[in-house]
Amino acid sequence: MAPGQVVCLSREESHHLFNVLRIREHAPVELVDGKGAIASGTVSKAAKNATEVLLSTVESRPRSSRIRLCFSLAKHQATEFLVRRCTELGVSAFQPLITDFGMPAKAWKRDRWERVVEEVCKQCQEVWFPEVCEPIAFDDWIGAASDRTIVACDENDRGAKPEVEKLGDCDLALGAEGGWSEGERRLLNEKAIGLGLGSNRLRTETASLVALTLLKEKMGELQPVLVSTV
Repeated sequence: MAPGQVVCLSREESHHLFNVLRIREHAPVELVDGKGAIASGTVSKAAKNATEVLLSTVESRPRSSRIRLCFSLAKHQATEFLVRRCTELGVSAFQPLITDFGMPAKAWKRDRWERVVEEVCKQCQEVWFPEVCEPIAFDDWIGAASDRTIVACDENDRGAKPEVEKLGDCDLALGAEGGWSEGERRLLNEKAIGLGLGSNRLRTETASLVALTLLKEKMGELQPVLVSTV
């Protein structure tokens, strides 16, 4: 995207703009590309199938999170909560894991969750859309994560308090409702930093939000917004 460019929206986006939001020609709008760019412009052509926007300004913003959420595949309702709420909070990617106690790979509907991520990001004005990855076997994931720090939550180590303030890119790993298997736990003990979630027993979707909030706070990704009173 660049100033002066005319962007033709997709059929789906045009329908939403024209029929749902009821935006017409000359109305101001903002567009995002999901890769850090946000553009301001005006509607130059309003149509339910092919709306066009003339861009006036384009701004690039840095990625808001360095955390990839790696989680054992769960049932649909839990996954719905996890993807929506963690997109709101901010992650760089969703990486589902095929684990011993989790759901099979067919439980993951990538196309559906990509649409959900896009929807939530637009609602929250987030210009970076988290990447939605295909499921990967636990052993393959942990073997390929040598260039990233793994921070893992384990119900057997509820009090772990890692020093992670200076971490770079990292994977936040969450197990299934039944936790990690002994083999998975052994590998995590060798390669991961532990993050305790307290004494309460949490469901997968709740644990994902609690863990992500704790880790983002430790990594400085939850900075307070300073509001001037002058």
